[in-house]
Amino acid sequence: MPYTWKNRYDVDETVLVIQNTLERGQGVPAWLKKTVRSALSRADPELTQYFFGELDRFAPGAEAEFRES
Repeated sequence: MPYTWKNRYDVDETVLVIQNTLERGQGVPAWLKKTVRSALSRADPELTQYFFGELDRFAPGAEAEFRES
């Protein structure tokens, strides 16, 4: 899973990791939250928007885990 998103493929990989983790019933581990938040902080606004759209589509309800408080 990339630490910096360069394109939509990188975002897709990240969403897949999140989806697989949630499907295993493990919740979102701290390392994953930290990694995704780091990627989001460096991401281009279009990729950020794409990430949240795909997350809503493939891992509904997980968005709150990745929004900064």
